[in-house]
Amino acid sequence: MENCSKLLEDARKRAEKNLGHSFIHDEEIAAQGKHVQNYIFITTEAVADEVRDHGRSKYDETGGVEIAILDCIGFLRHFLHLFHRLRKDFLDQYQVLVLKEPDSAVSQALKEAFLALRQAAESAD
Repeated sequence: MENCSKLLEDARKRAEKNLGHSFIHDEEIAAQGKHVQNYIFITTEAVADEVRDHGRSKYDETGGVEIAILDCIGFLRHFLHLFHRLRKDFLDQYQVLVLKEPDSAVSQALKEAFLALRQAAESAD
């Protein structure tokens, strides 16, 4: 398991080097009075069950911080699930913006199409 932690640290260092800047570290977040709730590591390689289990095993040890280690397909599944869960809030906010201004750049026909699509999607649920 020590090897997994080293791999995660090495991945962070490589990402910082490739991106040309540092990530915000936990200490900086804590100084802002906030708490890290999730870490997500994404790789183009297959993720061994041992590595995935190691990330999950840290949940209790870290006081409820979720550590997800995902391959590309796992990443897509994770965010599609997240979007599905949050879609109503997103659509509510988008609808407010679209309908807010009667004379906005969004045409009346597009507003009506959006509302019809939303109504159809919600009736299908």
